[in-house]
Amino acid sequence: MNGATSLLEKVGVATVSIHSQIPQSHPSVAMGLGPDRRGTGTLVSADGLIVTVNYMVIGAESVMVTLTDGNPAPARIVARDFTTSLGVLQVEGKNHPYLEVTSSDTASLGQEVLILSSLGAEKRCADT
Repeated sequence: MNGATSLLEKVGVATVSIHSQIPQSHPSVAMGLGPDRRGTGTLVSADGLIVTVNYMVIGAESVMVTLTDGNPAPARIVARDFTTSLGVLQVEGKNHPYLEVTSSDTASLGQEVLILSSLGAEKRCADT
């Protein structure tokens, strides 16, 4: 359990809440994704790069991120990839807590994995 606790602490500080607003006229709204999307992302650099799922940012006209300290920050969309279904955002700042990106080529059998989700500004749930 101690290993999972330290992993949770490390991942928890790098997990952010995301709130995207999409115009009603955007095709993704008609597909059922809705105009008001809430989800999570992971800070992957100290300068505020955030990886999330692509549907969070498809057609977004504004994106707000709530950092783990509870402070909201506007985010800009840096990239979207339809093949991997990932989106990349960026928030201002230079000293964000983050997780280093690791290649699946270097991952090893038995390595700890943790999934952390945000349920709102400061509510989180985790699974190991």
